[in-house]
Amino acid sequence: AQLFPAQPMPKEILVCCTEDKRKRPKSIRMRFRSRASVRRRPSGDESELRIIDFRNANAGDIGEYTLDISTGFSKLQELRLSNSCINTVKLPNDVSLKNLDVKQSNITSLELNQQNFITEADVSGCAVLNKIDILNCAKIERLTLNSSNAAIKSVTIANTPCMHTINFTGVPQLQEVNITGCPMLSSITINNCKSLKTVNIELGDKLQTITITSCASASQLNITGDTLNILKTLNIQGSTFTGITYKIDSKTFEDFTDEEDYDNF
Repeated sequence: AQLFPAQPMPKEILVCCTEDKRKRPKSIRMRFRSRASVRRRPSGDESELRIIDFRNANAGDIGEYTLDISTGFSKLQELRLSNSCINTVKLPNDVSLKNLDVKQSNITSLELNQQNFITEADVSGCAVLNKIDILNCAKIERLTLNSSNAAIKSVTIANTPCMHTINFTGVPQLQEVNITGCPMLSSITINNCKSLKTVNIELGDKLQTITITSCASASQLNITGDTLNILKTLNIQGSTFTGITYKIDSKTFEDFTDEEDYDNF
């Protein structure tokens, strides 16, 4: 099932599928309501739907639009929202979604939870996106943000075992970053994020480099974990942290002042 609107989007959209019983569903209905919604209206067996495509979909007016597919759609593999008017998307958890295209979209928040087939969260050009949560996603490997993500204020990444690279550069409104449960993460780079205030990082077995530079409003850096031995570089040049806390194996920063681990760090 695919939708390629050439004209401004109508108030009600019917995404039709084949009536072949071997290729259900027969139909699935979505509606633009006056206040805030593009919502799923069950019709037929939507659990067989593989693709939803809203690329370049324009509602023709200024409003808040939510795509709610949080129930059903157990076999959904592709969701395409780039350049669409949709502001919020509610995804089903733990499904077979492999391709999420939100580049240059108008979404204001993105939560990926138990999306175990997506390998990359590409949010480039999402100018009004203000919050990202990546939780319990088995295959996402990297997250990159830059100046095209002008509105992002908060990023949380938790229990994402394949995440190996995080790079945030020139994100002007970014204020808070939380990273935990990423054992394959090898480097974190946060550069020139002028509004950044708080960074919370849980060390993993492979995290060797933390770079937080030229962040003029930075105030608090909290690092926790089981060991400091793997971390080789902590670079906070040009950042204005007024508090840095290390809590390793229930020890605080002061506990390391006379120990080999602190010297190596």
